[in-house]
Amino acid sequence: MRLITFAQLGPEKGISHCRDHVRRLVKVGKFPAPIQLSDHKIAWLEAEIDAMIAARAEERNKKPINSRPPEPKRLPGRPRKISPPAEVDSRPAVPLAAAAVE
Repeated sequence: MRLITFAQLGPEKGISHCRDHVRRLVKVGKFPAPIQLSDHKIAWLEAEIDAMIAARAEERNKKPINSRPPEPKRLPGRPRKISPPAEVDSRPAVPLAAAAVE
């Protein structure tokens, strides 16, 4: 049984979260709970960390690979108003410089 300290999580296991984020993950049950070694020192069982990483890899492998992302969902509400097409002016365009002289 090997213990992993917070400082070892990044280099040895590739878990580069900050301490606060690890605490939040432990609180919601997405990360193994640490073992209190002393008043200011905690560590995790290496086997539990490895099991968590393996479980996440299994979840990833079970998800189907989508060929394209899902369509964005529109929020319910009023339908969009479509404005009528603008009328085309049949007069020839006058350059701005010529319009200023007249």
